[in-house]
Amino acid sequence: MKHIEKKWIIFPILFILLILTIIFFIYHKQECTTKDCFNQNLQNCKPSYLLSLEENNLYNYQISRSFGTYCKIDIKLERMATGTSKEYIDLLEGKSMICKIPKDDLFNLKIDKIDTLLTYCSGPLKEALYEVIIKKLYGSIIQQMGSIMEEINKAIK
Repeated sequence: MKHIEKKWIIFPILFILLILTIIFFIYHKQECTTKDCFNQNLQNCKPSYLLSLEENNLYNYQISRSFGTYCKIDIKLERMATGTSKEYIDLLEGKSMICKIPKDDLFNLKIDKIDTLLTYCSGPLKEALYEVIIKKLYGSIIQQMGSIMEEINKAIK
């Protein structure tokens, strides 16, 4: 009878240890303090994370454990630089995007070259970045409109 009672104690303990090991394996990420560390982990799709200042904007990058043909990276713009206009803060700050990159394409990528990552990403941060690009292009066109009209008038005369 004591042998049966020991089984009922040992098996739940082993089961709990197994579950904890699996959870640790799935959710544990290496902390990187440099872009080089993170980029090296990106090449191998090794779970890790990095908080990085780029042009005084604080980004949070996280590589998730991947078992398929894609490497999943979460990118969040945590905080905009001091002095950024309220319009851009409201548009971008706190937004994130998820990037699913084919593992075959990882060797070309660097995390600080966000424009090369955008084709693999989706989410509110990507949409907001495109909105900023469109606004800047529109502003540039409007600024150039005066000189364009002068050239048209000269051509017409």
